[in-house]
Order: sequence, then structure tokens, then C-alpha cells
Amino acid sequence: MEDLFLHSNDDKLLPQNLCDPALLKALRDSLSELKLPRARNDKSLARFCFQAASLLFCTACSSYKLYKVKMKPLSVLVIDEAAQLKECESAIPLQLPGLAHSILIGDEWQLQATVQSNVSNEAGFGRSLFPRLTTLVHSKHPLDIQYRMHPLISCLPNACFYNNKILDAADVKHTSYERHYLP
Repeated sequence: MEDLFLHSNDDKLLPQNLCDPALLKALRDSLSELKLPRARNDKSLARFCFQAASLLFCTACSSYKLYKVKMKPLSVLVIDEAAQLKECESAIPLQLPGLAHSILIGDEWQLQATVQSNVSNEAGFGRSLFPRLTTLVHSKHPLDIQYRMHPLISCLPNACFYNNKILDAADVKHTSYERHYLP
């Protein structure tokens, strides 16, 4: 298969070669070595995927489903947009068995965790895990270069929130960087 798809110089040969019985038998044999589940139901396929996965992507709230799945323990957890996530929501994936490391990615100066209830907000339930970890003297590693905004746009948040410590990347300062404005 590798020779056929990667090293073939003539694309016109591909459809003819795909009908070759020897090639189809080799393909069937190699697929059988993968030990794919024989059942055609969604649960057995999902179970197979969880057991074979080396990376999982999900929301923090839906990670509760991982407690019921038989799989290898995860050793590293990465939570993106962690500053928007309430501390109690962070606890769901942080308690998964086998975790050795957690990496929280986010910006506390951007969108923060939202709580609708004034009582809950006053009780501190709207706080993300970021402020707690800061009070416990865990180190932060803020980025100092921004790659998305034109310098004329980035100057306002840089001055208001970041004490002008954020530098603009070379590509956004380049004259060929296009600004697209909505009509």
C-alpha cells in the first residue's frame, strides 16, 4: 500500500491497481492486524477508540464521562481557556485517575468565569482556578509576544491591561500584513 500511494508517479495507475485482488487481500490482511472491533454498534467503537487513544479532546464539563470508560490512565491534562472556567468546573478533569501534570492555559485579563447568581458570585464560586493558584505561589508564564492583531489594534489592550509589556510579532508589523475591516 505504501508503495502504491506514496511512490507511484502515475496517478492514472491508481484506480486500476486498487482493483487488483492481491492488493485487496493485502489490505484486508493488514486491517485485520489492527484488531478493530467486529461489532458495528457505536458503544463498541467508542470503547475501542478510548482504549487506543493517546490524546483526548473534550470540554471540562463533559470529561466526567471519562470516569466510566475503561482506558489507560491519562498522565497529562491540558486545560485551554482556563481563566474562563470556574474553579469547581476545573475540579472535574483534575480528579481523573493517574494525572501527574496539569497545564492551565488562559489569560485572566480576557473573558473571565461567569456566574449568573449574585449570591454565588459573592461566595467566590465565579472564581477560576488561576487566582487560587496565584495565591498559592504557583508561577505564571505569561506570553510576551502577540501574533494576531495589527499593532494599531493591539496598542489599546496592551496599554490598558498588560502595562505595554506585550510585543508585536514581526509578521503583524510587516507592511504586507493585511488589515481586513468589516464593511
